[in-house]
Amino acid sequence: MREAVPAHLPVSVKVRLGWDSGEKKFEIADAVQQAGATELVVHGRTKEQGYRAEHIDWQAIGDIRQRLNIPVIANGEIWDWQSAQQCMAISGCDAVMIGRGRSIFPT
Repeated sequence: MREAVPAHLPVSVKVRLGWDSGEKKFEIADAVQQAGATELVVHGRTKEQGYRAEHIDWQAIGDIRQRLNIPVIANGEIWDWQSAQQCMAISGCDAVMIGRGRSIFPT
C-alpha cells in the first residue's frame, strides 16, 4: 500500500472489527500497519452488527490501540462532544472520527 503512494502523502485505512466476529481484529490491524499505513480508523462493530448501538465496542478499539505503533482513530456511535470524550476515555484512541452523527446533527 505505502509503495503505491508518494512518501510525502499520508495513508489512512478505515476498517471494522471484522465481518461476522471480531476474532481477526488484531490480524487486520497488524496487516494495515505492516502495509505502511500512517493511521488506522477502526469502526467499533463488525459488518454483521451493522449500525446497532448496543454492539459498539470501544474497548476493542482500545485493545488495537495498545498493539499498534501508528495512530488509531475510533469511529462508531460518536454523536456529540460527550460521546467523543467517553469513547476516547474507554479506547485510549488518538482521535475520533464522526460519521452519521455529523450528517444527522450537522451543527
